[in-house]
Amino acid sequence: MRGSIAAALVCLTWFAVVARADEPVAAEPPAPEPSVSPADPSPCLRPPVNIRRRHIEDAIRIALTTCDGAPNLAVLDELSALARPRTTPRPTREAMEAYREAHPDHTSWLVQGSRRLHEGLLVRLQALADRWPDRGIEINSGYRPNARRGSRHRTGRALDLSVDGVHREEVAAFARSFADTGVGYYPRSTFTHIDVRDASYHWVDRSGPGEPPDYGPWPASDAEQDETRNVVLASIDAALADLADSPFATDAPAPSPASSESTPAPDAAYTRAVRDEALAAIERAARAPVQVRPPPTPAPVTYTQVHEDTPPSWDPPW
Repeated sequence: MRGSIAAALVCLTWFAVVARADEPVAAEPPAPEPSVSPADPSPCLRPPVNIRRRHIEDAIRIALTTCDGAPNLAVLDELSALARPRTTPRPTREAMEAYREAHPDHTSWLVQGSRRLHEGLLVRLQALADRWPDRGIEINSGYRPNARRGSRHRTGRALDLSVDGVHREEVAAFARSFADTGVGYYPRSTFTHIDVRDASYHWVDRSGPGEPPDYGPWPASDAEQDETRNVVLASIDAALADLADSPFATDAPAPSPASSESTPAPDAAYTRAVRDEALAAIERAARAPVQVRPPPTPAPVTYTQVHEDTPPSWDPPW
């Protein structure tokens, strides 16, 4: 009896083991995936640069490019508003958004009368900021609808600017290293012209503010300086001669108080014209391209065309 019970227990145990072996093995729970923090939506930006506008009480502090050198398009409207025409009020953000909604195809404009600058100017300004860190940049002019025909100021592709504490000749010399950039050096002005174009082009304009362009080498040659000096001196001599013949210049003795004769009143218009001519001659003398010789100057900068395949006849440099 006992043997039968033992055999039955052995059989039951064997069947239990076989049945458990046929059961599917439960899969282990998957390991938890490592937590990933969401990517930072803001791009890496270069340090901001202080930029102000001359003749207008307006200034901004913006990051011009990303860390990899691409233009920071998020600030292009702000820079464009700063470079607006001098007599145009600064457009508000609400006005710019309303104009964008009303005119979705007018991507070149902030609002009517204010043009959006070319994004390449952000990169060129950043290059200046890298060359002279911690220096402010002053914009003399940007978009100018009344600029000369062919001027890149009319299309928002040019800036006249200066860097605080840096001579404009040094700014122009450095900017000539930029690719696809027009650089204008104005020895008698206060700014350097920088624009975006398909092929680099450099020039020197020796004219002063309000004068017609005068392209040529700078400093001027000795012969050109002597010629300019002679012309200015001749104009001064002529103006002084006319002034000597005016009613104010007379060798006749002044009449005594008791005399009934009276001196005729001078021709005010004539006198004013002579005076203005003399002052204009003196002003031309002050603007003459005369250098104190001998100065330690670098090699003269000539009015050159970097890429000969861009004829200057149809494309003014400014």
